[in-house]
Amino acid sequence: MGWEIREVQNERDLKRFVRFPLQLYRNYPYFVPPLISDEIEIFSPSKNPAYENCETKLFMVYYNNSCV
Repeated sequence: MGWEIREVQNERDLKRFVRFPLQLYRNYPYFVPPLISDEIEIFSPSKNPAYENCETKLFMVYYNNSCV
């Protein structure tokens, strides 16, 4: 398959996007994991007032169907 860039399109993708740093930094001793619910709320237009003036598109990169 190789490299692929995918847009975050649904809630499942968003949760994967938010949880990716947990996987990436799992062995780093100084990493302080964020609260997943707070991270998801950052991207929620109903919870974040910044969305009154802006839009976002989130992307994830996959290599051989694994998020990298």
